[in-house]
Amino acid sequence: MIARQTRIIVALCALFVFVALATVLNAWQEMFDQLASLAGWLPIIGEGLR
Repeated sequence: MIARQTRIIVALCALFVFVALATVLNAWQEMFDQLASLAGWLPIIGEGLR
C-alpha cells in the first residue's frame, strides 16, 4: 500500500517538474523571439543554435 502511494507521489512530482520545465522553456522561447524581433541579426544566431 505504501509503495503504491509512493509511486503515485513520484509520478505526480515528475509530471509537475515536466510541466514546469515546459513552461520555462516556452517562456524563454517567447522572450528570445521578442528579442529577435527587436534586433534583425538575432534570428541568424537563433537558427545557428537550433
